[in-house]
Amino acid sequence: MFVLKNCSVEGCSSKSVAESGFCIEHCKDYGKISADIAKELTNESLFRARSFAHLNFEGLNFNDTEFINCSFSHCSFKDVNFSNSKFSLVFFDYSIHENVEFKECDFMNSVFAGSKINNSDFSGSEIVNTNFNGTEIENSNFSDSDLYLSRFVNSNLMKLDIVDCNLKRTDFSGSDRKQIKFKYSNIEEALFSKGQ
Repeated sequence: MFVLKNCSVEGCSSKSVAESGFCIEHCKDYGKISADIAKELTNESLFRARSFAHLNFEGLNFNDTEFINCSFSHCSFKDVNFSNSKFSLVFFDYSIHENVEFKECDFMNSVFAGSKINNSDFSGSEIVNTNFNGTEIENSNFSDSDLYLSRFVNSNLMKLDIVDCNLKRTDFSGSDRKQIKFKYSNIEEALFSKGQ
């Protein structure tokens, strides 16, 4: 299991950047750590029990990679490609995703809670038992995906394509939904708040 450690500086309770031992404020080699991890992520295909927390990634290709029990908590992704990747017990909580490709990915028991996702593509993916609670998702595509048992509770959802998806036991309770296309999806098997 990955461990999110506190900063090594005495009296600082902030979480450390990746596995550096220091928080963003006290990390003197943030640029080097980010560059080294980005290089590792683009060169390797399997990561297990790793923390990549508090890093920023831009314009990188991580496709066809498998992540098991990893943390991307509080990370920022812009113009990143994760297509055809696998995620099991992966935490993207409180992360930011701008123009990210998650096409044809497999997600199992993963977490995006509290994240902001914009202009991103999850189409053709298996997104099973994944937590999107409290997320803000806009201008994104989930079409042709299996969202079985996933949760979007108390999320703000705007301009989403959720076309031809399996929504069996997918929970949208308390979510604010505007301009959502559910065409051909089995919404009668999804969970919505009363009166919605």
